[in-house]
Amino acid sequence: MMIVVRDDANGKTVSASAGDRIELILSSSYWHVTGNSAPSVLRQDGPTVLLSRPSGCPDIPGLGCTPVRTDFTALAGGTTVITARRAACGEALRCKPGQRRFTVNVVIRD
Repeated sequence: MMIVVRDDANGKTVSASAGDRIELILSSSYWHVTGNSAPSVLRQDGPTVLLSRPSGCPDIPGLGCTPVRTDFTALAGGTTVITARRAACGEALRCKPGQRRFTVNVVIRD
């Protein structure tokens, strides 16, 4: 099964089964996915990739409105935390403290 996790899952818990794929899509290219806390439970399947720029995102450098996707595969039962960080929330705009970190807890059933 494919589970899609987006920005609104920040701080929440997602359930999956071993063998499920998790697709993390964050709405800004400023996010840097730093992996997860238990790689033996949840494997990151390659690097984070830029997706197509949404039509509502002007073609102006520095906006950061191009989404990024990171794929994971649930390997075994357990709990892990996927983490992403960013320092900027737009060109020359530092993020407010509550906007700098993304975490989602993942509980995997065998």
